[in-house]
Amino acid sequence: MLARRCIYACLQSIGSAPDIAGKGVVNPIAMILSLSMMFKYSLCQPELALKIDEATKIAIDNGIRTRDIGGKSSTAEVGDAIAAELEKLL
Repeated sequence: MLARRCIYACLQSIGSAPDIAGKGVVNPIAMILSLSMMFKYSLCQPELALKIDEATKIAIDNGIRTRDIGGKSSTAEVGDAIAAELEKLL
């Protein structure tokens, strides 16, 4: 029954930004939150989606941000911080 309430979504990131490739300055949050949407809407796992959202919020609230949103963290640092928070929540 649950599967009937789920929808299939096409989730993708747009653009390749070759000028900043490999510099560690890309903000990974949109891609991480698109994974949350995938778990919620396509894979019918809303509880896991909420954990991803919560882990992302905790990392941001702790000041882990890339430069484009007022922080000093690298792409890897933001991703690692969110992953660490998610691990605590699971």
